[in-house]
Order: sequence, then structure tokens, then C-alpha cells
Amino acid sequence: MKYYLMVIAILFSFVTIAQPNSKSGIKNGSISGRVMDTNLKQQLSYVNIIIKNKDR
Repeated sequence: MKYYLMVIAILFSFVTIAQPNSKSGIKNGSISGRVMDTNLKQQLSYVNIIIKNKDR
């Protein structure tokens, strides 16, 4: 029984550490819009957007 409580306590501590706090400046958000082909002036379907570095 003590073993299970110890495992739960350790897992809970990892979950709480992984969450950003209010002072960290990390906010959840979303990006929305359209990705357009400049030559064809048409919307591109099934496009993935990757943000590599948000500090720049």
C-alpha cells in the first residue's frame, strides 16, 4: 500500500512541475487563418504550420 502511495505522489509531482505557472509568461493560445499560394491566389488545403522559435 505504501508503494502505491509513493508512486502516485511521484507521478503527481511530475504533473505539477510540468504545468506553467502564472508568472512564467507561457500562455495557451491558438493561431488561425489561411495559407495562400501567392502565384495561384488559392487557399492551400491540409497545411501544417510549425513555430520553431517564438522569441524571434
